[in-house]
Amino acid sequence: MEGILDTNNIQELKDQITRLHRQNLIYEKAVSAIADGFFIIDRDGNVIEINKAYCDYLGIKREETIGKHITEVIYNTKMVDIMESKTTEIDSLHQFLDGQTVTGEKMIAVSRMPVMDGDEVIAAVAMVKFSRYTIMLANNLRKLEEEVEYY
Repeated sequence: MEGILDTNNIQELKDQITRLHRQNLIYEKAVSAIADGFFIIDRDGNVIEINKAYCDYLGIKREETIGKHITEVIYNTKMVDIMESKTTEIDSLHQFLDGQTVTGEKMIAVSRMPVMDGDEVIAAVAMVKFSRYTIMLANNLRKLEEEVEYY
């Protein structure tokens, strides 16, 4: 009979659930390991993912941010525009409004892009490069190069 789950179908579903669970674990670990900021909004503009690094930078708590509209988190965001126009921006400069970051920094480089399912926008993703982290990394690399040169 069609539509009845047999043992093979049940095992296939269990295998798919296991694969999805493992993919989710890998995704969560990758997002938490990123030193730069990372967030995702759904097609309605609500935050569905934000990593710890970005929360720390903005001085917010992740659990209080998930589900909020992006304009409640980043007041002058361009993420909704990115979804509406279906455009991608790579390493664009974004200037925060006064008092929006814990560090007081005002400029970041951000890459933003819509997530498409065929012609339909289902979400948008942003990756943020913090200037203070980039400068620190560049200084560390310079020190290592000097050490290598010395030896």
